[in-house]
Amino acid sequence: MRRSPVLALLAAADIAIGFAIQAIVLTRVGVGEQTDAYYAGQAPMLVLLAIFQLPLQRAVVAVFAEHRDARYPGWPLLLVVLGAIGATVLVLAVSGQFAVPLVFPELSAAAQATALQVLRVHGAAVALMTGNLVLLSLNHVRGRFVQCELSLVAASLCAATLVLLAVDRIGVVAAAYGQLLKALISGGLYLFLLRGRLGWGRPPWRRIWDIVRPLASAGMLSKMTPLIDRSIASAAPSGSLTVLVFAQTVYGACVAVAERAIIAPRLPALQRAPSLTAALSAARLLALAGMVLVALFAGGSFVLALIEPVVNAISPAKLHLLLICGVLLAGLPIGTLSAQWMAAMMVSVGRARLSARIMAGCFIVAVPLKFVAFSLGGIEALAVAMSCYYLASALSLWLVLRSLGLRGSIRP
Repeated sequence: MRRSPVLALLAAADIAIGFAIQAIVLTRVGVGEQTDAYYAGQAPMLVLLAIFQLPLQRAVVAVFAEHRDARYPGWPLLLVVLGAIGATVLVLAVSGQFAVPLVFPELSAAAQATALQVLRVHGAAVALMTGNLVLLSLNHVRGRFVQCELSLVAASLCAATLVLLAVDRIGVVAAAYGQLLKALISGGLYLFLLRGRLGWGRPPWRRIWDIVRPLASAGMLSKMTPLIDRSIASAAPSGSLTVLVFAQTVYGACVAVAERAIIAPRLPALQRAPSLTAALSAARLLALAGMVLVALFAGGSFVLALIEPVVNAISPAKLHLLLICGVLLAGLPIGTLSAQWMAAMMVSVGRARLSARIMAGCFIVAVPLKFVAFSLGGIEALAVAMSCYYLASALSLWLVLRSLGLRGSIRP
């Protein structure tokens, strides 16, 4: 697809601006209790968004993919999503004044107040972002991928400008307000792209719910994976957790770019004409792309070890561990990229529940194996176990898809 490089560039720009916002906050405020409070207050809302992000996008695309030129019953769907997530955010915001002191007792009273403020502002942003997923998905059905990515980049630039101007006055909370501004601007631009296309008809609630419910249920487990991994790794020698999380973050950012540039643009066509042969071929290519990412990460880590200021700041041992973790975590980009595509294929053929059961099963089996691996081989063995989890998820989906194809449940 000729537009994939453009989409990859725009997605990478959006993610880079997000990293820049974090850098602005960390350099202006400094790494300390206030930044700890920011990340503590941000975490619950990020998990909430992550649980519903892919299920909602997959459901909207699957339901409306065959009606590219029609008016969509989008207003009722948008209002219901905003209402449901808004109510959840409100409950979390109200209960936050009791939960924050219990969950983060080590923070001072001032830091707890900051965490609570971030929780509320970022919660409003997440409610809007979740509603924006409906608008984004409808634009994807219409083929407006580049326009959507341009909208996100424009909104991110506005958010970065706000943070830059406000961080010295209101501290880390500026980043939360930046996310709120980004959600407002991007949502407005998505609505503009859909002008004249949204109607007040009755959405196919049952079909949407039959996709969202199992995928979101599995998502609740899968989104706990990084928390469990970090909890296990926290028992490793000092600095090991940071190295492991950094490697995860880099791979996660690359996977996000690939999702937006390669996978999402192909989902409407996949829904209209699902083909097992084409889907498995694409999964192999995505796995190959994951291998390329691993090679690039290893090469980048090797280059960093040759830069004296970096070596002096981080230490040769930690850079060596970064290279090892990057290689041992190869299953993350390889498995995640191919698994996302195959899971989307299963949604397109009406097997969302089966896909969710596979992912949940892999998660349940992987947790004790990670504990055992870490106890036997430390952080390196944990990285191997994490890789095996992602690869096992992809392999399970591959085998199930082939089985469905052999039984004639999917068109070859």
